Amino acid sequence: MVHTISTICKPITLTKMATPDEQSIQAQIDYIKSKGLGGAMTWEVTGDRNKTLQMIVKQGLLP
Repeated sequence: MVHTISTICKPITLTKMATPDEQSIQAQIDYIKSKGLGGAMTWEVTGDRNKTLQMIVKQGLLP
């Protein structure tokens, strides 16, 4: 499986953080559905202030 997640690198700490966008979230939802998996899980959502990505997951996984 190929993941398409945008990343940001903080130059001072060299910490790499995954920052998913609408396309990468939709690709993950498509993968979940194609494999007949039961759902998705997130660790942290405070960066999704408008709940755009959360809505893509919710709408994509509703029966």
